[in-house]
Amino acid sequence: MLEHILIIKHGALGDLIQSMGILRDIRAHYPQAQLTLLTSPAYADLLQGCPYVDRVWLDDRHGGWRQIQRRWQLLRDHDFHTLIDLQNSDRSRWYGRAWYLDQWCRRLTRWQHRVKPRWVARAWYQPAPDSGLRGLEVLMHQHGIACPHARDPDLRWLIQDFTRDQAQFELPKHYIVLIPGASRQHPNKRWPYYAQLSQYFYDQGIAHVVVLGPDELSLASRFSGQVLSGLSWQALALVLAYAEYVIANDTGPAHMAAHLGVKGLALFGPTSANRSEMRTPLFSTWQVTDLNTLTVNTVLTKIAPYLPLTTLLTRQAIVLTEGECNPHPRPR
Repeated sequence: MLEHILIIKHGALGDLIQSMGILRDIRAHYPQAQLTLLTSPAYADLLQGCPYVDRVWLDDRHGGWRQIQRRWQLLRDHDFHTLIDLQNSDRSRWYGRAWYLDQWCRRLTRWQHRVKPRWVARAWYQPAPDSGLRGLEVLMHQHGIACPHARDPDLRWLIQDFTRDQAQFELPKHYIVLIPGASRQHPNKRWPYYAQLSQYFYDQGIAHVVVLGPDELSLASRFSGQVLSGLSWQALALVLAYAEYVIANDTGPAHMAAHLGVKGLALFGPTSANRSEMRTPLFSTWQVTDLNTLTVNTVLTKIAPYLPLTTLLTRQAIVLTEGECNPHPRPR
């Protein structure tokens, strides 16, 4: 009998990117099962090509009680055998408790036809983990799911299929990416001197691209380099994958860059760089007490040893289109 498994992971973006290694390990543990991922509508396009799940269902984690009821009815109708809660929120726990109780009620009334339900979730009495990723690792080990890829998410599938992305990007041949934004709920996570850094790069002839999210469009006129906004997830991944270096705040696209194998630096102020688990052999994090006191010169001193010489020597433009793009980042 085909096993049906529901995995809940609403987001945010950085957490979702970080869970890709865990999703890969769940797929390896259940190679013949049908895996359904319940996530936020904002990430529907991002997950269209994810090789680790078979279906993607959408659930606005900020939606009200009526939406919860509709999603709950959908869960009942599809009769999942296992529910894996990677979100650990009040909403996901409600789904888990309701599903588990319903499964046991069905099992008691039709014993010979029911499979014992399995609810994989962190218990309420367990202490908070050192980080979200560490919590997922512990959860997997507690339920006998090996997770060798937990700390090494592979996002190459994001840039292997461009058929849904008709945009074409006119980019410098070698360039640095600046990501000055962050969550609208946490403006104190934004380093305030990206415009000055952009002006310095422009004055020095250093090609750079500024990537803005929907909450930072009003900042576009402040930057001296090429500004990109309104990118699809695949387009964003492509821009990051071909970058020589990325400088970002504590934000979801920084997680994406880190796990695309790009060199870069993420600046942290009020949030914990260690808890973010963003650091990789190529992508660094830098924790400071107050981002407002971190000067452009200090950042330049920090990143200077990592900037390739080619970045300083060329501004030649090339055009990357869906038919011309290498589906893998350049070798590092």
